[in-house]
Order: sequence, then structure tokens, then C-alpha cells
Amino acid sequence: MITYRFFENKTEKTFLDIIISVDVTEKGMSSFRLPSWRPGRYELQNFSQNVRGFTAKNQKGEALKVIKKDKDTWLINTEGVTKLEVAYSYYARQMDAGGTWVDENQWYINFITCAMLFDDAFDTPCQVYLDVPKAWQIACSLEKQGEVLQAANYYELLDSPLIASPTLQCIEYSTKGCDFYLWFQGEIALQKERILKDFIRFTDIQIDLFGAFPTKKYHFLFQILPYRHYHGVEHAHSTVITLGPHYDFYSEKMYSDFLGVSSHELFHTWNVTRLRPVEMVPYNFFNENYFNTGFIAEGITTYYGDYMLKKSGVFSLEQYLKELNKLLERHLGNAGRKHAALTDSSVDLWLDGYKKGVPGRKVSIYVEGALAALILDLKLRLESNGGKSLDNVIRLMWERHSKGGFTFDQYVACVNEVAGKNMQSYFDAFIEGKFSAEESLRELLPQFGLELKEKDSDNIEEKRFGIKLQWQNDKLKVVEVAEGAPAAQHLERDDEIVAINLIKPAKNSSAMFEKEAIHLHFFSHGCLKEVTLKADGGNYFELYEVKNNNKAGMTEKMRKNQWLG
Repeated sequence: MITYRFFENKTEKTFLDIIISVDVTEKGMSSFRLPSWRPGRYELQNFSQNVRGFTAKNQKGEALKVIKKDKDTWLINTEGVTKLEVAYSYYARQMDAGGTWVDENQWYINFITCAMLFDDAFDTPCQVYLDVPKAWQIACSLEKQGEVLQAANYYELLDSPLIASPTLQCIEYSTKGCDFYLWFQGEIALQKERILKDFIRFTDIQIDLFGAFPTKKYHFLFQILPYRHYHGVEHAHSTVITLGPHYDFYSEKMYSDFLGVSSHELFHTWNVTRLRPVEMVPYNFFNENYFNTGFIAEGITTYYGDYMLKKSGVFSLEQYLKELNKLLERHLGNAGRKHAALTDSSVDLWLDGYKKGVPGRKVSIYVEGALAALILDLKLRLESNGGKSLDNVIRLMWERHSKGGFTFDQYVACVNEVAGKNMQSYFDAFIEGKFSAEESLRELLPQFGLELKEKDSDNIEEKRFGIKLQWQNDKLKVVEVAEGAPAAQHLERDDEIVAINLIKPAKNSSAMFEKEAIHLHFFSHGCLKEVTLKADGGNYFELYEVKNNNKAGMTEKMRKNQWLG
């Protein structure tokens, strides 16, 4: 048994004090390691940078020498030691769905950020003591025995975040033999009946898709924040979702975001937490876990998150198309689709996947992965006359590969089996090749009672010169330049526009770009520069929009109803 005790730091409210106690059976050097990344975000985060003051002592309370081996590892000579206790402080000021945060109102702990592994004791049972007031509630998927949280092993501990607070609110529901708990931390007046109705709908349809829910109890942990925020992280028995601002919670946009991210994270209960790329079975918490199937792990989940809301009747067709058009806008706004494959971009998550990065170098496994899933779903439905769909693929993957992990080739085999033919042309075009969704969607969507409409950017500078501008701290900044546009040889991201045709730009400066040639003064890397841009007749940052086709025929409407409900 390994015991973790968490205490309030008495001098600095931003720190948690942590004590780990273990019995030592093998003599020699012992190690304590902290994970350097967490599942659900495929980049090194080096949580050890938040550790301060690591110390160790033996069963007599005598201090032991500690050696820092590497960025994540501390070594201790345990010769003659039977009981070992280490202590350190952790800087707990990361408020997102994968962080750890403490203040006077709550303790929010993702153990993967702060609970160290003793030697290689992955399978040793763990127990957790929280030194919080008895009146506080604890929202967590771990079993509680008295005042102690019990984890079967280190893996379960790391996969079980918690919120401890005196102000937690909870909504419960049971469906299809499973119990669900919605925990809310933050200033929010809960509309329980509305929330329950929506959650039961999309929960039921997801369970129906797979046949059963993989756990008897599941916890949604919501941090409802006073500022704008959006993030979710999946776990085997729970999810943490951070959203804000709380005062806007029931607006159309934020409530849709609330439902969308909740449906997305629930789908992860099957896809990723259990149906996992073979490269992550088991997780290596201390190094990169390279994999080329992020389009399955995140792309398919992104597609199904919104699709399940429409299919269950939670989203209207208008709401669903609004979310689909957001994906299209992000897809078209990224020139990376001309240069990078989804498989390569999946590997590159570990390089710079969550940063904007070099212009046009990569695509998003979430955005392009979701559009690739949509295209595959429509292709399968069309070619089988409605008899097969992506549902059949994901169910087959679940049946065959939810235990030991899956490979890219195994996914290809499942797609081919469901399709009844070789689908290599699909993988060449959308998974292993340069990604372009427009042509396929223009062909597929009309056959499902929808249409893809081209539309120009509303901003003249985007359409005519290929510059996306944004006001940041009262400065007009370049945020994107279209590849091959008149601006591409002269401007770059973060340049500051200070004059347009010798006039200081105003908040509504788009009209200043109406001319066929414009003269700009701008700061680039601290140097004042000027350039005259001439329109070349191109149409940059063009958009596509999916709309319902009210004039569609009966066959197309029937296909749409079978697909979207």
C-alpha cells in the first residue's frame, strides 16, 4: 500500500503539501517519479516544474539524502530503511480540465500532475487522505472508505481526478443500468430538469450505439468559471470539463458548448480510454507516446460528439449544421491541409500540436479527423443504401480491439470489412494524403438533403489581399496570411498595421481596403516597414457553408432522416 496525504500549505495558499508513505522491502536505491504528460493531451507538460522542496526521511524520522536524477526523478538510498516518507510542495495554479488548483473555496486535483510513482509500483494499491474540512463534499470516481479514497493501483489513481468543496452541487440520473453524477463547482443556478432531459437523451443513444456502458458509475466534474473558458479531459470513470463564463451559461452558444463537450467526453469512455491506440497500451507517463491514429482517437470522437446530440434530438438540424460549419471554417482557414497528412500531424502532436506553429505545416486531428469521419460515414451509408455506416466500424473496432489496443492497419481492415470492398482510395485522399474536404462534401451532401454553398469572406482585406486582422490590446495585428496571396511575400503573423493609405486604422477598418491597391505601414519585429499590395483577382479565405436543402427529393430526405434522425 502506498499512502498519499494532501495538506493545505500554511504559508502560501497557492501550494499543496504532499506526503507519500511507503513500506520498503528491497534495499538499495529507491526512486520517485512524476509523470511528464497526461492522457488526453499529447504533449510533454513536465509537471515536475511545479514541485518544490522534495525531502525524505526513514522510519526514525531521520533525513535521507536525495539525488535529483533527471527532470522527473528523485533517488533515495534506502539501505536499512523499512518505512520511507517523502514530502514536497506542489504549485497548484493550473485551472483547466487537466490541471490542479487550490484556493479557499475548493481543492481540485488531477493526481497525474502531482502524485509521484514509487519505484515501478504501478500495480500497488494506493490510498489518499485529504486534509479538508469534514463539511466539504468530494466529487471523485474513487471508492471512499471512511475518510480515505482507495485506488486499486497507480493507474487508477492517475485516472481519477477530484473536486473537494463546500459548494459542490450534484445532479444524478440513472439510465440503462448505470448511475451518472453531474458535479458543478462554481456560481451557477442549475436548471435541473432541462439538463437532465438533454443528458439522458445523448447518454442513451451513445450506450445504444455500443450496446452497453463500460462502467456502472460515471462522474461529470464541471468547473464553471467566471471567465471565458472551454476544455474537457476524458477518464475511464469520469471527465473534467471547465467552462465559462458562469453568467452566460444558459446563452445559446455556451449551453451548446456545454452539451457538445459533455457528449464528446462521454464518447471517450469507449473511444480512447478503452479503445486505445496500441502504442498507449499501457501508457508511458514519462515519455512521448507516438501514434499515427489520432484521427480515430480524437477526430471520430469530435464527429460523434455533435452527431449524437443531433441523432438523439438534443440538437436541432440548425444547431448541428452550425457546429459542422465551425469545423469547415477551421478547416478552410488552415493551409496545412495542402501540405500535411492526418497521420503525420498525429505524430507531430508531440512536437507542436497544440500551438499555432509554422504557417500551413500541419492539420488538426480534431477538425480534419472529424470531417474525415463525416465523409466516411456518408460514403458507407450511400454505397450500402443505408445498410452500413461508421456506426458499424466503431462497433467492430470496439468488439475486436477494446482490450489490447489497435493499429492503423486494423482500423483499415475494419473499414474494408464494413464497406465490403477495399477503401484504400479513401485513406489515400483523407488520412495519408493532403486533406481537402470541399470536393467530396459538395458531391456527398446533396445526396443527403443538404447543400454546400460557397461564400466570400465578409472582410475585404481577407478576400482581396489574403490578410486576417484582429485588434489585440488596441493594436491591429496580422493573425494569418493566406498562402499565395498578395500579402504573403510581405506580411507575417503578429505584424502590427499602423497606417492604411497613410491613415491610422480604426476599429471598423475593413472598408479601408476597398481599393485595388493599398499602401501599408507596419511594424515587423520592431522595425517600421511599408509596402503597396495590389489585388491579383484571387478570392482568399473563401468559406463554405452547409445548409438544409428544402427542395431535396424524397430519397435524399429519407437518407438525411436515417442519418441524422
